[in-house]
Amino acid sequence: MYTVYITTLNGSYINVDKIIQLYVTEYEGEEYIMAMSSYETADPILEYKSNKNEVISGVISIIAGAKIQSETIGDAVIIDLADQL
Repeated sequence: MYTVYITTLNGSYINVDKIIQLYVTEYEGEEYIMAMSSYETADPILEYKSNKNEVISGVISIIAGAKIQSETIGDAVIIDLADQL
């Protein structure tokens, strides 16, 4: 199986197989979708303004599609959620 990475808002990458939780948080009046990859590390992956349940559902759907795409093309896939949602 090939790897799928998500680009974080700070420019780093997270292996989606390492994500243990997606959650919503607010910081300085902005709302973010966070990806927790360990019990000590969480990175912002998307700033959003709409319904958080729809956004998280969209993120999960994009990840699932990217995993299928990585298998189809036989290579790693990098997702930039800001460009897709």
